[in-house]
Amino acid sequence: MLSREIEAALAEHRRTGFLYNPLSDLRRLSTFQVGLPTWIGQRSEGSFELVREAGGEVALELLLNELRVVQSVDDPSLPRLLWTARTGAEGLKVGYAWRAVHKLTYPLDLRWLLRSFIALAKSVAVLHRANLLHADLKPEAVSWAEDPQQTLLWDLRMAQAPGPRAYEAFSARFAAPEQVAGGELSPSSDVYALGVMLYSLFIRDRFPAILLPKGGGAGPPSKIGPRQAALSADSVVCLFDEDEGTDFGPDVFRANNVGPPIPMQMAMPKPRGPAAPRSSSDRQAILGAKILFALELDRVLQRTLDIGLAKELLAVIERATAQKPAERYQDAAAFAEALAKLLVRTEG
Repeated sequence: MLSREIEAALAEHRRTGFLYNPLSDLRRLSTFQVGLPTWIGQRSEGSFELVREAGGEVALELLLNELRVVQSVDDPSLPRLLWTARTGAEGLKVGYAWRAVHKLTYPLDLRWLLRSFIALAKSVAVLHRANLLHADLKPEAVSWAEDPQQTLLWDLRMAQAPGPRAYEAFSARFAAPEQVAGGELSPSSDVYALGVMLYSLFIRDRFPAILLPKGGGAGPPSKIGPRQAALSADSVVCLFDEDEGTDFGPDVFRANNVGPPIPMQMAMPKPRGPAAPRSSSDRQAILGAKILFALELDRVLQRTLDIGLAKELLAVIERATAQKPAERYQDAAAFAEALAKLLVRTEG
């Protein structure tokens, strides 16, 4: 039995057979399987749609709440509602205009990441200006795009006005301390979640294996890059003769508390002294190893070019994720402004 409030809200949506049947290539998003199943599908003319379904009072309350936000806040960075359909006495489906999913490749380019988060923070700022909080920000609530200006903020089911927490549920990793404790929520609560998200995406796979602490390893060739993967560790094994050659084994690097500059996945022989290459193939192997080292070094340099800005970015994240709300950026607009200043420096 639904509450009168939900019954009244459902009455605004017509009963119809037009659901997501015309959609093809339906893909269910596993993140939202519990309570509010969500699919992405494509129509015959090529357009994409995101479909959400609610059944039962709790799920209906969340979906109806999302609909109220989408219908009251008109902004291109938020989902555009296409249709709604009441299905049965306690069911509702909605369809939003969507696009092809942009797959992220890690580590993320720092400039793309900053531009995307500036766009995302501006989207959250749109809610803040409407006296709303997203209240459940997480990477899955964002549809990323190759063009950062096309970033979409969605999953608004737990959006609420500033004040006491309206819903018991929250994403523990990204929720602000006051949200976890059941306290008052403010725009700075969303800023906290944005800061945790930015940190999580910034550090993911950013630092090469060569810079990892002892025991980190160099990783499989697929982590090195397409050109370097062509030169695997096995291709340089003939550099080291069974009886002679210089020992470049893992112990050499361990003594200096660093990882090997190239993958060392084979047992290395003990040295007997230097020896000249015995054949043309030996010389080619040596040259191949040097190319491998040069590519590895290039990989390190490319992934650490922004290291000078990393400290400043982490300082922005530190302020955004301060334990006390008063010590954070006051709202998403202020957070976006801080990131924009940092972006200017990367492009200088």
